[in-house]
Amino acid sequence: MVACAQCRQRKVRCQGGPLSCDACTRLGFQCSYSAAPTPGSGNIPATRKRGARACDSCRTQRSRCSGGTPCLRCQQMNATCHYSLSGETTPALLLAVCAVSSRFLHDAAQAARQGKSWIEKAERMLFQNLGRTTLENLQAQVLVGLYHNYNFNFNKSFIYVALAVRMAYALKLHKEDRQFSFVDQECRRRLMWCLFINDRFQAGGVPEYLVLSSASLQIQLPCPEHNFQVDMPIITPRLQDKSNLQSELPMSSFLLRVFDVRNRILLYSHGYAKHLLDTSTSPEQSLPQFQFFEQELKDILDSLPAELAFSTRAYQLRAFSPERTTFITLHIYFHHCHCELYRLLNPGYREALPIAVIMATSPELVAYAQSRCLEHATSIGEIIATTHNLASTDLYMTDMSCFVVLYQASCAILYACHRESPAYTMSPNTARRYFIAFIETLAKLLAYFPRFAIYVNDIRNMLRSIDEPDAPLPPQKAATEVDFRARPVSSEERSDEENAAINMASRTRAGLDQKQPTAPTATTTTTTTTTTTPNVQDIGTETMELIDLSMQAAPPTEDDYDVASYFGPPQFAFDATTESEQGLLWDWADAVES
Repeated sequence: MVACAQCRQRKVRCQGGPLSCDACTRLGFQCSYSAAPTPGSGNIPATRKRGARACDSCRTQRSRCSGGTPCLRCQQMNATCHYSLSGETTPALLLAVCAVSSRFLHDAAQAARQGKSWIEKAERMLFQNLGRTTLENLQAQVLVGLYHNYNFNFNKSFIYVALAVRMAYALKLHKEDRQFSFVDQECRRRLMWCLFINDRFQAGGVPEYLVLSSASLQIQLPCPEHNFQVDMPIITPRLQDKSNLQSELPMSSFLLRVFDVRNRILLYSHGYAKHLLDTSTSPEQSLPQFQFFEQELKDILDSLPAELAFSTRAYQLRAFSPERTTFITLHIYFHHCHCELYRLLNPGYREALPIAVIMATSPELVAYAQSRCLEHATSIGEIIATTHNLASTDLYMTDMSCFVVLYQASCAILYACHRESPAYTMSPNTARRYFIAFIETLAKLLAYFPRFAIYVNDIRNMLRSIDEPDAPLPPQKAATEVDFRARPVSSEERSDEENAAINMASRTRAGLDQKQPTAPTATTTTTTTTTTTPNVQDIGTETMELIDLSMQAAPPTEDDYDVASYFGPPQFAFDATTESEQGLLWDWADAVES
């Protein structure tokens, strides 16, 4: 009797069978009776598939383990069933994992110092073995880049993502490889999709900074988590298969499609503005491209299964699950893509076309773009305002990119509150509700991402400015002051703890001077109608009370949202008020003064 290829590879007795032998049937293998390989024939035996991993107790006693939790043997013997990690992990990867997760430990100040030590050791190991193209080194590079991104060290993160993409190409992660098991293939896919997202965030719509081409990706979209956990193979469509959207796809697959459209919108905006200025072309000629992106986003929204559509109930079902952040990120980025598409015709945005070009454009097209931008910014505000309090005991979402999304939505809402908005306006009461929800949501994240406090400071200034709708919007800062890709790169950026040490030394030298009263130009009291607004770092309970008094309509109030508790410095080894006395995008020095 001829043994099957699987039993022959495993060197066990094969009982044979019409369709599958007993051993392959029991282990779930695909049984095949190909001819035995001969030397030089080129036939390569199938890769051996291992059974379930044995627990520590069964492995010690050399007993068969059912692989459950607990396994049958431990359950019968009333023994503790424990599974140790198998295999070896490189020290660089372990150090990178510890460094990235250190900011979530209880003692944040000590964790920041320890995290810096771990990441420096990991970096030394990676560069000493830069020529070793292994999956573990690639994973470590991705985590090191993520660590620097968390610390606002975008220069380093920018370089690490490029290195990681090169290594991923060398490992052929952009192609399917059937010699690996389903779980191993899925791990490789997810790592490549992680690089896909990071590369697009680092490029920011600048085509020459994009390293990972979507056309080169010949891999499936991520599979549902259940299939991954139970090792149940499934075929999912590729990113380019727009006509094969399946309802059983996980949220991460839909989010990848949204990120892909967003990247192409940014590339289009970047090239489109330059093309218009170089050729003096009218923006009306780009209307078909606008409509194409709108249709792509609509197709993604229509393909979402009913259980993934946004509603308060849908969020409540995920409020205490790992899917919470992905669910919120999917929906706010859907609306964020529209805001980034329409902001070209919104005066005030740095990315907008020159005012002369906008004024020469059809008023109908300008009004349409501005109304759509405000509509989707309002949708983001509604999502946050209606759900952020449902997870009051935990972080609402853990994705740091929400700083940018909520900040851009705040800018669109701010334009609508001021007289200079030529199309659609918004009442201060409505805007105030959104600003407060944004501040509450982001302020909780500052304990873990303190370098992003400048976003929150700017939204606070926006909140203060909506009480003066007749005041002109402040001038924006130049791109070279905001975008690290547009300014000269310094030799080395300081980490959080180094900045904290410098800030601490400055405050020590200054003593109590910062608590002394300022020059008596005008006193801020609750009985005066003309006041002097304090600096950004002085925003606190008194300022919020002053804003409440200036609002004639009572709802919503500060008591409804408990804003004051979020206006202090974050509980981290970093003082957000010393980062900058200005906002991130605006020059608020004169705009918020009475």
